[in-house]
Amino acid sequence: MLGIVIGAAWTVHEWMNRDWFSWPSYDADRTNDPVLGYTTVELKEMIAGKAREKKELIIYEQDFEASVDYTDMLWNIDWFAKTQTVHMYGTASYTVDLDEVGEDDVTVDEIDRKIIVTIPHAAFRSIEMDYDKTTFDDIERKIFGWGDIKLNSEQQNLVQKSMQEAMEEEASSQSAIERADEAARKQVSELYSDFLKGVDLNIKVEAVTEE
Repeated sequence: MLGIVIGAAWTVHEWMNRDWFSWPSYDADRTNDPVLGYTTVELKEMIAGKAREKKELIIYEQDFEASVDYTDMLWNIDWFAKTQTVHMYGTASYTVDLDEVGEDDVTVDEIDRKIIVTIPHAAFRSIEMDYDKTTFDDIERKIFGWGDIKLNSEQQNLVQKSMQEAMEEEASSQSAIERADEAARKQVSELYSDFLKGVDLNIKVEAVTEE
């Protein structure tokens, strides 16, 4: 499940008095960019500044399920055993730390009118358990396995803890991080593209994940 809300509000104080109808003046230490209307350094500063503003961005959420078989056995005799499978659910969230994005992570392609932003890998942040969704399979009984399976509070806590740990392990796996990276690239590209449109720059932005 992907639940992302990204705000694109942005105020750039240093550009308020800019003459929008003239090209930027030449600076020997900067590369003039007659195609984009800004110097390369200016564009890098804008992108890096936006990254510092957003900082940690929640970019992806995914649902996970964990199951455990619990067996109750009277006097440790197999004939009295009864087993039930418990299913629990949780939602993992992933973030990308845009505070790590600096000017060196921004490349300006003047010919193709494109800005490439290198971002960190997505990171598993946390998992929120939804105990209301917990389900129980029918009890499997041996010949004398009568009655229900009842867990005391300590046993319930152990079951919940073990299943949360199982989900956290799966949520931290390479395949899960790769899915989050893909979502991060898409979300960050859209974030910067919308931001640049807001300052009248119709430039494509492509986010790539660092090596």
